[in-house]
Amino acid sequence: MKSTFEKIYKALEIFAQKHGEFNFCGVFLREDSNDKWDLILSSEWMLQNKGKALREITDILPKKLNQFELIKLSRIVILEEEQVNSFSQAFSISGGSSLEISNSNIFGMQIKLAYLKDCKSYL
Repeated sequence: MKSTFEKIYKALEIFAQKHGEFNFCGVFLREDSNDKWDLILSSEWMLQNKGKALREITDILPKKLNQFELIKLSRIVILEEEQVNSFSQAFSISGGSSLEISNSNIFGMQIKLAYLKDCKSYL
């Protein structure tokens, strides 16, 4: 999934150029997810218009991912500012670096594995 996440992140750079950077970008594999990943995102522009943001992202992903990669995604979740701020107190990721987290409780969910690319506070 890490290589798929890199492809997703490249696709999302289109939105960052258009709307501004992401404060949070990652994929999470929940314990109870049947090997389906959640795409977790947050940015100021997404929070201002969640419906439009979700439509734009769901329109571009099929153009950048193959069928196998698409069926591995379960859902897209937009985090609120306070969730991102809480997470960024523990981890700060930016400038192209990434982080892999395994076997952790994140946002009240048991996570098998997560890959993060952006995690910056809104403060």
